[in-house]
Amino acid sequence: MVSREVFDAYLVKKAEEAGAKIIEDERLLDIDDSQNSVIVFSSKGIYKGRYLIGADGANSSVAKRLGLAKERRLFITINAEIKTGSAEDFADLVEIDIGAIPYGYGWVFPKNGSLDIGIASIKNKSFNPKKYFLEFIKKRPFLKDIKIEKEYAFRLPTNPENTPLNIIGKSALLAGDAAGLTDPLVGEGIYYAIKSGHIAGETVINLFNKDSDIFNYRERISKEFISEFNYSWKAAKLIYSMPYFWSGIIKRNIKIVEFYYKVLRGEETYSSFAKKLKAIVGK
Repeated sequence: MVSREVFDAYLVKKAEEAGAKIIEDERLLDIDDSQNSVIVFSSKGIYKGRYLIGADGANSSVAKRLGLAKERRLFITINAEIKTGSAEDFADLVEIDIGAIPYGYGWVFPKNGSLDIGIASIKNKSFNPKKYFLEFIKKRPFLKDIKIEKEYAFRLPTNPENTPLNIIGKSALLAGDAAGLTDPLVGEGIYYAIKSGHIAGETVINLFNKDSDIFNYRERISKEFISEFNYSWKAAKLIYSMPYFWSGIIKRNIKIVEFYYKVLRGEETYSSFAKKLKAIVGK
């Protein structure tokens, strides 16, 4: 586990060491995306470049200005990091509670002497997530004496099932959350953000070398991510529509969890995981 503040600062440092110029405290006002260049208008200046990679998160201003990724679906999540008097007692604790919120799950993870607690749902209407967040905490005896000073609400964007990607402009590309590259089953997005960033960088290099065209980026992202996300959608609908049924299945078949760990580590795919689930249910 890693703190996003620490991890993001590390990435910025590495980018700067590699030659990137870091400009902060400027608000994006507009973008002119032409066939041969991109002009970015900010609150403090104007920037012109050959290509633009929009990696500005779930609420991407780049996507909005260029009319891209309109199809993204936004999940809802609430979490908090809390300090505990005996954090070492929970160093090995990882809890995932399927059904803690409608069409979603709750979690408790250890992180740098703290506990990360939260809930996430693939539905974002018809219920109050704060209510389920408080209930999730209340049901855990080891959290009864904690005091949450501040919780955070986030939106996790993902591409709807079987929907074509709309992540490229004339001279612009979207990566990470801006492109809706979040796992529909668990809402994980850091891996996909980093991987799509690599692909975006490689695409731009190839464009400069005239070895490819901008459409190649969308094709690569579709090939490497979207087919897997479609399987992940299927798994999410199965599991979150019948959480108690699946809890019972998992208790009787602990290998499901072990197999899913392989998916998280990149040793297996969601397509093979979905087939495994189907085979078990059919028994």
